[in-house]
Amino acid sequence: MQARLDGTLAVRAKRWLQSLQRRLKPEETARKVQEEELRVPKAMGTPTVLVFGATGRLGTAVVRALEAEGRRVRAVVREKKEEGEGFGAHVDVLEGIDLANEEWKAREPELFQGIQHVVWAAGPRRGPGEATSEAIDYQAVEACASLARKSFPEAQEKLATLLPLESEEDLQQWERLDDVIMGGSSASGWTWSLATRDERRKQGGSAVWSGTLITQGGGFCGTRTRALAAQAKECDGIALRVRGDGKRYKVNVKTQANADRSESTYQAAFDTVEGEWIDVRLPWECFVPVRKSRVDASLPPLDPSYIHSIGLVMSKFEFNGMLSGNEAGKFSLELSGGIHAYIAPKPQFVLVSSAGVERNAIVTEEERKNEMPIVQLNPGGILNWKYKGEMSVRGSGLTYTVVRPTGLTDEDEEPCMLEALQGDKIMGKISREEVAEVVVAALRSPAAVNKTFELRRGESGESKGKSMSSRDMYGMFSALVKDFDRPTRGMYPLPAATDPPPPPTPERVQEILNDPRVQARMEADRAAPREVVNQ
Repeated sequence: MQARLDGTLAVRAKRWLQSLQRRLKPEETARKVQEEELRVPKAMGTPTVLVFGATGRLGTAVVRALEAEGRRVRAVVREKKEEGEGFGAHVDVLEGIDLANEEWKAREPELFQGIQHVVWAAGPRRGPGEATSEAIDYQAVEACASLARKSFPEAQEKLATLLPLESEEDLQQWERLDDVIMGGSSASGWTWSLATRDERRKQGGSAVWSGTLITQGGGFCGTRTRALAAQAKECDGIALRVRGDGKRYKVNVKTQANADRSESTYQAAFDTVEGEWIDVRLPWECFVPVRKSRVDASLPPLDPSYIHSIGLVMSKFEFNGMLSGNEAGKFSLELSGGIHAYIAPKPQFVLVSSAGVERNAIVTEEERKNEMPIVQLNPGGILNWKYKGEMSVRGSGLTYTVVRPTGLTDEDEEPCMLEALQGDKIMGKISREEVAEVVVAALRSPAAVNKTFELRRGESGESKGKSMSSRDMYGMFSALVKDFDRPTRGMYPLPAATDPPPPPTPERVQEILNDPRVQARMEADRAAPREVVNQ
């Protein structure tokens, strides 16, 4: 009897503590758990980025953009920058690397130790110590990709458990949040897919959230965790393995920003396949700030540095009153292993190439006469060598992003939204600083992996005066298709790489150079001497 009484008191004490924790303010809750080990590992440290061509105008912009994000950089340079033009404290400068001389490859340990990402912003040199496009844009790129492939760990997804679902104690962390609070009659709860704990241990049993949705009244069922106080700053989103019923569900996340706001949450929806196990990945950028299922623009984008609670929702509504397609009746969502945060592979190699390389590879000599000047001239076969460099990165086995800027400028213009397209059919201009911002955004975005795109400043009036946010960058990358999926978007596969065609005759060169577009570009180049071509 005494043992039973002690057990009852212990349960009551535990429930009282949980109730007290729910009433604490978010910052007080954070203090209560700061001494405890969080479910998600703390910051693992951001890997150093190796930047080739760091003293060129584009390379310098890339290094500065990385510094602004707090990233550590190893800057590969042929010669040190002049006094007063050095990089910041987070930049390790590796001097004496001449990419036109194959001896640079012997310095592999210095270059790649502790490195997991490469940015290639180098280009051919003119003048003293000239380096050809073949040597830099193709041979050096190919060698670098090969060395990186040997040095880098395999790009794999990693999971970190936010909420295990393996015991009765785990299920007790969840509470009901059905529409009865609004006068509805929907109901839900947690059960186990297998009857006993021993069976779960032997057969990998999973937890099931199920219930009955009544569309009259509130029209939703919900369940949420008690105060969680986990951090997932280094992660990319929520990962689930579920077996559902063909219905559409939502995941709710509360953070420091809205932990004390009633009926406020970040929400992302996902579909299920009836009777089949599927893996669900919900990037943080997919979570919409809502209050009562209405978009709440007053909240900032989801910051996973502090996750206060997580929930699941079955609702007849999507967002802003739109119907989700869920009908009244029973529902069931089975979860294997719990709720995780995931770290997705990022681009290991970001190559800055050039617009025009793909169209140069497919045009006939007759069509070339009507192409943009760089394709007509193709000085030194630069477009062919850059494209061969691209193909060597694609075939290296690394995760990559190939950025093809249109005409590069140093003009100090007002902010502008950017456009990324595929198929090499656009012209335009973009500043080196804007390219650098996209390069840095690609390094942290799984949505940019194994994609090639042309880049320019937006040309519509609505694009002017606006800056690209993190969400804009994510949307831009997500709208692009992976290189091997191009036919699914009505594009041909990437063409085969070839050596340069014969150069145009002197008479044809002069004709092209007399083009007003070329004259304007040459005048701009004369105003700003540079070390690299097109970069």
